[in-house]
Amino acid sequence: MNDDNTTSPAPQPISEGNRHASWLELFFDLVAVAGVAQIAHLLHDVPDVSDLGLYALLFLAFWTAWICFTLYANVAYENTHVRLGPRSDAPLALGPRYRP
Repeated sequence: MNDDNTTSPAPQPISEGNRHASWLELFFDLVAVAGVAQIAHLLHDVPDVSDLGLYALLFLAFWTAWICFTLYANVAYENTHVRLGPRSDAPLALGPRYRP
C-alpha cells in the first residue's frame, strides 16, 4: 500500500442534491440577465407592433443561444471535456519558436 501523499483520491460523483453552481455558471447567468435587460429597452417607451415583434425575435434568438449553452454545459460537458494540462500551454508560452 502506498502511504505517501503523491496520489490524490479519485473524484467522487456529485449527486444532484450536493451540486452547487460554479462561479462561471453564475457569471454566465448574470450575462444572460444583462442581455435580456438590454433587449427590454426596446419596450421602454410606448411600443408599437413592430417593437413587440422585434423584441420577440431578439428574445427568442438570445434565449435559444442561452439554453443551448446551458444544456451543453449540463448534459454533454462530462463526455466532451478534454483536460489538456501543462503541455498544451507550451505553444502559448514559447510563441512561434515552439516546434513539437
